[in-house]
Amino acid sequence: MSKAKKTVVTSADQAEINRFACLHMETADKKTQLSKTANTLQNLIDAEDELILLSDEDLKSVPFKIGNSFIHCDEHNDEINSLIEKEKDVLEEEVATLTEQIKRNENEMNHLKEILYEKFGDNINLENSDD
Repeated sequence: MSKAKKTVVTSADQAEINRFACLHMETADKKTQLSKTANTLQNLIDAEDELILLSDEDLKSVPFKIGNSFIHCDEHNDEINSLIEKEKDVLEEEVATLTEQIKRNENEMNHLKEILYEKFGDNINLENSDD
């Protein structure tokens, strides 16, 4: 029977493990937020496409959601398009920011994985069960 190699966990190792765990949770949250934001952005793009297909009669009262309220932009298709464009710009910026943050977190997590697996080998599991 072989003895398992004992590895001492230092406070620096524990700090790296904790940092990995925090990054993992933050990345999961940001991925959820990215998915919701991308979905909202796609809905706006679809709405913009639908506006093009509307007749002049249908355009007379198109509701636009701002926060928890709807406003009507009676016969001002340009106003609606402007509101949609502004909202799309905000969402596109948010998607880009979230994507960059996720990439940065994943790079740091990969670096920490290398360090921790080098020291602890099979004695530590840093793989995501969802992957």
